Amino acid sequence: MTRKDLLDLPGIGEYTADAILSIAFAQPVAAVDGNVSRVISRLFALGKPLGSPESREQVRNRANHLLSKKLPGQFNQAMMDLGAKVCTPRTPACVSCPLKGLCRAKDLGLQEQLPVAKKKPALSHKHMIAAILFDRKKRVLVVQRPPSGLLGGLWKFPGGEKGEREVLEEALVRTVRGELGLHVRALKTIGSVRHAYTHFRVTFHVYRCAVVRERPKAVEGREWKWVSAEEVHTLALSKAERKILAMLHS
Repeated sequence: MTRKDLLDLPGIGEYTADAILSIAFAQPVAAVDGNVSRVISRLFALGKPLGSPESREQVRNRANHLLSKKLPGQFNQAMMDLGAKVCTPRTPACVSCPLKGLCRAKDLGLQEQLPVAKKKPALSHKHMIAAILFDRKKRVLVVQRPPSGLLGGLWKFPGGEKGEREVLEEALVRTVRGELGLHVRALKTIGSVRHAYTHFRVTFHVYRCAVVRERPKAVEGREWKWVSAEEVHTLALSKAERKILAMLHS
């Protein structure tokens, strides 16, 4: 059994492959997971952010250097247990640690500060337009998102992302026309709604609008419809759209 054989199997990653090779086949390979990385980082007082390419290389090199060639499986399991039960992320039990006499971080009093956490990238911030349009029956216009992509298939108020050099009203006209073929104008600003997704943040600028000309049409096959105040609550809406809806009724 080779490492490549294991990695070719579905659901087997590098750590699992190394653990299997060392524990089941006694091959001299260090299995490095989060617990082992933490132990190695503290043991050698490594200053590189955990998870960075430099840190991964340093940790793996030192783990392979320490590895017992005769009992690699037992060594790996001991390191995993040490990280899980003693050298924990917070308040490590240094008093009971069998490596306390060798630990560089403990000597320096840095066991609580190490390993260095990898800095999370700053979240980007997008400005979006939400156009609120009513017909003569006081129904509001909604459009369905494309089936694929972020929030695919959910219903939303017309609008889209503001360009970098656009003013909000320009973005309003452009995005609604591109989405529904409608030419609209802003009547008044209703307010703004902030929302955070996993990788970015959004501010929705909400406008009460009027149709200047044209009728809604299915641009690129998008569905649209006028819905009553009662019906809009039954639609599949994102959390951000529901925040906007709550603003309309406040």
